[in-house]
Amino acid sequence: LEIFNQLKTYCKNKLKTYAVDNAILYCSLKRFSEMKEICVVIFGVLFGYITTQISPSGEEVTIVPTVGRLPSGLPAFSPPWDISAFAEFIAYPDHIKHLIVGGVSVA
Repeated sequence: LEIFNQLKTYCKNKLKTYAVDNAILYCSLKRFSEMKEICVVIFGVLFGYITTQISPSGEEVTIVPTVGRLPSGLPAFSPPWDISAFAEFIAYPDHIKHLIVGGVSVA
């Protein structure tokens, strides 16, 4: 991810100095570097896809060894009412306001 940030900074500096005809390359690279999260996901999926093989029994087997079993689905939900950190958090009304405003701004 740091490489994408460096690429974006490099392209921004080059866009300030180059003429319009050379700006297309740097503008495209800058847009590509701004999509770094999507690129990391795509690279991860490609890595997983490329490093699988079909075993003689017909199952997909990974070439890269994994430790343990990854459970599918989401973990069970449990409300935080009995956690001591929640009791400390709820004791101050300002914290709740900041949480709501932060949640709304993220949403």
